[in-house]
Amino acid sequence: MIAHNQHQQHNTWLTQSLIHDLSLLDTFDIFTDGSWSETGPAWDHITHNSPTYTGSAGLVIISRADNWMDLPIITLHIYNGPDINAISAYSMELLSIITALHILTITNTTCTIYTDCQAVVKKITKLQQTNTATRANTSDATLLTAAIQHLKSRGQLQSVKGHPERTQSDETLWTREMWGNHLADKAAAGSLTKSYYQYNDNSPFTFYINSLPSLDAPTLTPLLSPPNFWYFGKIGGQYTSRSLIDSVHHNRLTTYLQTRDQYRQRANQPPLWQTLNIPLASTLWQLTTNSTSRSLCNRLLFDKHWHGRNQAKAIDDPALHALISKCPLCVQPDSAQHWITQCNHPRAIDIRKSTIIKLRQQIADAVKSLPAYTSSIQYFGTSYLSLVTGPNIVPDIWRGLWTASQLDSFRTSYYQYIPPLLINSLKKLFLQLGQILTSSCITIWTARQKTIYEL
Repeated sequence: MIAHNQHQQHNTWLTQSLIHDLSLLDTFDIFTDGSWSETGPAWDHITHNSPTYTGSAGLVIISRADNWMDLPIITLHIYNGPDINAISAYSMELLSIITALHILTITNTTCTIYTDCQAVVKKITKLQQTNTATRANTSDATLLTAAIQHLKSRGQLQSVKGHPERTQSDETLWTREMWGNHLADKAAAGSLTKSYYQYNDNSPFTFYINSLPSLDAPTLTPLLSPPNFWYFGKIGGQYTSRSLIDSVHHNRLTTYLQTRDQYRQRANQPPLWQTLNIPLASTLWQLTTNSTSRSLCNRLLFDKHWHGRNQAKAIDDPALHALISKCPLCVQPDSAQHWITQCNHPRAIDIRKSTIIKLRQQIADAVKSLPAYTSSIQYFGTSYLSLVTGPNIVPDIWRGLWTASQLDSFRTSYYQYIPPLLINSLKKLFLQLGQILTSSCITIWTARQKTIYEL
């Protein structure tokens, strides 16, 4: 959706009470921070089974006066970043900066906005210097453009080193900028809920905190736009971090999968494509990086390649249909499932055996790299192998096509605690195993084509 904001002075989330409190600070600076972390069951993140995240942003407004420690420090927590399609702390950092700039616009003042995200500062500075529009495939394009528009009239960005506690353990030596960054981090985490803040029980400093009510990101973003600002957003005017191209691709994919299932319904077959995790399949096929064979990968992934079953779909003659639909290398009915996991041709058999050996070796390597969790990794590996070979084989998994229930089958308990080191190891192993399978699909298909040519 294309949205247009005709900015009005009263069209703001700022209350008169807050505007009054800001005036009492006289001149001030704003410190911002963004936060992004995994939530929900660890297995959902290990297997990419619609994992959930939490994204938030924080602002801290501190007076420039010499006695700033004795004055109220205004803090704001913004939550629900995933609902503006944010995918990282970068998006949340941008949101906090735009919120700070909006405050300056409404109060008709200016200040320095400090952030510890150097990537945001570099990106905005580059866009300001080149004076070119953001591309349609740029993530956070709306947020970046809004920030640049605000900065044309007021405010300036400055990067500051994050997490002062890591470089200076004695907080009595912290500068105002170090305190601002620390408090912004706490605000993003939503932990500044009391009327005061003390770094620890022994700290000589106690800050008076004016904590504003937390704000929902989707509700807030339509109110943050600069005057006369056109942007791509959601139907309610909310900002979106998703690029325009990604939004188009997402909608096209949804429509395509629905259409494929409609064709299946007409053939009295149950829905399939809408039950599959296509983003995961794209990752396993490495479609974003494997440009040389992307066309072939897409055809194999979406079963649009020229095997017997697909060839026979347009043939009405029963005898010819039966002939064409058979595998040219054996007497069995042909299909993607057949040539990948069932065809008895020697080349296909050898490639499958080699693939299983590679899978087992990858599992063994994972065990070797993290021996403290040998039993957990081996259990995961055994469960994985049971789905790609043997009596319970799921042929679609070779093509990177997983359903939610299949991905959930690895879970032993919903509330199971998994150490971070093991989570990272299993994440890596899951993708490695899947990429071995998709690579083998290409090898088997290529060998099949070569064999047919040689006949």
